[in-house]
Amino acid sequence: MDLRDEIVAAYADDAVYAGIVAYLRAPSDETLGALSRNTRNQIDRYHLDGDLL
Repeated sequence: MDLRDEIVAAYADDAVYAGIVAYLRAPSDETLGALSRNTRNQIDRYHLDGDLL
C-alpha cells in the first residue's frame, strides 16, 4: 500500500476526518449536521484533492 492509500485509510478509521470527507464528497445539511460544532465552524478550511484533505 502506498502512502496516499494509507492516509486515505486512516481518514476512514477516524470519526472526525471520516465526517469531514463525507461532507466534502456530498455536502448537505445532513452531513454537515453530523459534524461537531467546532468542525462545522471550520469546514471552510478543508477541501479534497482526490481522496486527500
